[in-house]
Amino acid sequence: MMEYLVVLHILLLFAIYRLFHRDLSSPSFLFISGFTIASYVAYCYRQEWDLGLHANTFFLIVSGSITFFIIEYIYRKKHTILQSNVIINQNAFLFSSYKLIAFAVFQMIIYYLHYKQQVSFANTSVWANAISEIDQDNKYGDKSFTLPWYINVPHAFCQVSGYVWICLFVYYLKLPKKYNRNKLLLGINMLLSMGGSLLSGGRMPLFGFLILLGIMFFTLNNRRRSVKGWSLKQQLIIIFISLLFIFSFSHIGTIIGRHETDTMDAKYVLAVYCGAQIKNLDIYVNSKEPASLNEYLPCPNSFLSFYEFFNTRLGVNIPIKEQSYDFIYNGKYFLGNVYTCYRIFYNDVKEFSFLLVGFSSLLGCILYRRFKGSAFFQTGRIDLNVFLYSFFCMGIFLSFFSELFLKRLLSVEYFMRSVIYFYIITYILYNKKKISFSL
Repeated sequence: MMEYLVVLHILLLFAIYRLFHRDLSSPSFLFISGFTIASYVAYCYRQEWDLGLHANTFFLIVSGSITFFIIEYIYRKKHTILQSNVIINQNAFLFSSYKLIAFAVFQMIIYYLHYKQQVSFANTSVWANAISEIDQDNKYGDKSFTLPWYINVPHAFCQVSGYVWICLFVYYLKLPKKYNRNKLLLGINMLLSMGGSLLSGGRMPLFGFLILLGIMFFTLNNRRRSVKGWSLKQQLIIIFISLLFIFSFSHIGTIIGRHETDTMDAKYVLAVYCGAQIKNLDIYVNSKEPASLNEYLPCPNSFLSFYEFFNTRLGVNIPIKEQSYDFIYNGKYFLGNVYTCYRIFYNDVKEFSFLLVGFSSLLGCILYRRFKGSAFFQTGRIDLNVFLYSFFCMGIFLSFFSELFLKRLLSVEYFMRSVIYFYIITYILYNKKKISFSL
């Protein structure tokens, strides 16, 4: 079954590539390319994991991928996704260097305070050990590490700013020399946001930034030409960045206190994150069905983040219980505890999970259409349409890993807070009142 799963996803990718005019940043391409990678990795480890994919798991994944593709195909037939040309505005907004420096200093201060909280909590001077202890304590211990609000809120603000820096940095790279200082400072802020994402103890936030970086390079460089029109330099840069992240994946884990390489080689660490989810889902779907939670709520698992908002902010007393999932081993092989986006969909609607995948596809298409039609690609002035797709595209690609896309999008408080942060950032950046210092 695994070979059929890989082949079908490759065929779907080819169909998307041709039908959507080589649009590599479309929701369908992101969603299905993620599952193509995961399927291929799972196929490579089918013997070690004893992975004889059951027919119902095969149907679950394939029906979801086909549905995601069909929904976008129909949406494109009904609504034209504008392919407006990139016209680099040679007189784009010139940001105040003082403001960009202030943002960079602010990020450094917040990330340093975050770091100090972590090492203080773990009572150690080694940050990697602190991250490891906090991670283990949160998973298995009675304590839970939490940041005080005066660090947590600014940290979230700085992370949201990372999406803004990436979009602006890629655009401003094409501007003339008078913008060189802006390019440098935007790049510094972007790198600070990427580095600060590792304070969460995971690699996925950094991965999300890199996904957006690739999408923006593709979108800004290829609005009027196909992938065949890419220069050799552009192709080599993309290949280099991709290979660099792949080969450094386990090393990044060591930096953030993950001791995975103590028991696994670097290649297998990558396989656990980019393929074991297929095996975990197969075990989960074909084991004893989980007890239903919150039976009187529609799709209680898939819409959990939406329901939680009513309890935490509106004072509604909805009895909500979130399921926990144990770490899985297949003999000596560690498989992690993530099950793709289909875990929560299966809990709610079983074999009809493709309906929720279709709902996710529709939301992704709406965001993407507004992203592609944004005036940002002509003016260089970032707007909410660009930010929203930039913010959620990672979740679409990582659907092979977890339900992050739908969870983020339906989390009312998280969504609103991110939009507010975006408006604060852009107001500060584009406000023409100059900041100056005098002695």
